[in-house]
Amino acid sequence: KPSGLWSGIFSRADVVVSSARRYKSQYRRLLTGVNESTGSLEDGVAILNSKHEIIWFNPAASRLLALDPAGDIGQRLDNLVRSPDLVRELTDSRGDTITILAPQDQARQLSLRIIPYEDRQSLAIVRDVTHQMKLERMRRDFVANASHELRSPLTVISGYLDALADADDLPDSWKVPIGETQRQAERMTRILSDLLELMRLESAEGRAEASPVDVCAMLELIEKEFAVRPQFPRLSLDLDAGLLLLGSESELHSVFYNLINNAVRFTPPDGKVHVCWEVENDGAIFVVEDTGIGIPEEDLPRITERFYRVDRGRSRDTGGTGLGLAIVKHALQRHDSTLAIESRVGQGSAFRCQFP
Repeated sequence: KPSGLWSGIFSRADVVVSSARRYKSQYRRLLTGVNESTGSLEDGVAILNSKHEIIWFNPAASRLLALDPAGDIGQRLDNLVRSPDLVRELTDSRGDTITILAPQDQARQLSLRIIPYEDRQSLAIVRDVTHQMKLERMRRDFVANASHELRSPLTVISGYLDALADADDLPDSWKVPIGETQRQAERMTRILSDLLELMRLESAEGRAEASPVDVCAMLELIEKEFAVRPQFPRLSLDLDAGLLLLGSESELHSVFYNLINNAVRFTPPDGKVHVCWEVENDGAIFVVEDTGIGIPEEDLPRITERFYRVDRGRSRDTGGTGLGLAIVKHALQRHDSTLAIESRVGQGSAFRCQFP
């Protein structure tokens, strides 16, 4: 048995060894708990290093992505899961959610998101969204079919209403109710048209067509359309006449018209609506600023959802469909553009579209 100086050294060594064993035991229990908890997840989780090589994955990732626990550790994820979208996401590291086909079952669809974190590593989160995608397709098909089927009877109803309104012997007591019915029929027609446009944009794949669009001429025509309506404020335009934009003329018209229409509808007649189209940085920017009623801060994150209205009663009074900003969002996505919204209640709003 050591004595003297050596006794103290060996005693200290025993303490260090015991502490190391205790920490190792705690680490093993923690690792076992992590494996058990991640093993019960329905979502697949994989850890990737800076070269996108797989360090670890849970059983759900093995099942969804057809990964082999014995042979796929150390392999690049994009070598095992072939998808151009996955390659772009790994390269750009934007953190977007992409949809891919399951490697061993092309009928199943998976959502996958790459989340960067410390030490230049990243998490790949994968989920089976086949059922959700089927429900989404059913919803789109139903809305599209219902919209198409409703247009024909609505056209007939509107025709008879117009004939009644133009009749010389129409009793005075009928004029107000028929006029209101006409207004509601026109509103239903706008809702159906917006629904069909939104369904088309949601189902469209890839980027929009790239044809030169004279934005200035388009905005001047829109300004003339609103100028003849005395109930709306006048528009002021600040346009770069030589600035064209590559894109779909019909989709860009929907973007600009809906943003301007929103501004004038929620701005009093004596207010101001300013429209700007100019070069900014490496692209172009379209801005609509108004002095209208503004949007509460808590409503801004949801303002581009379909049928979402800040003030439902006022939207009905002004003839809104609740689909305009949803159409804007999807059309801008097809042009690799972004929408930024700034607003203060009682002071007005500013909508900025940044084009690359």
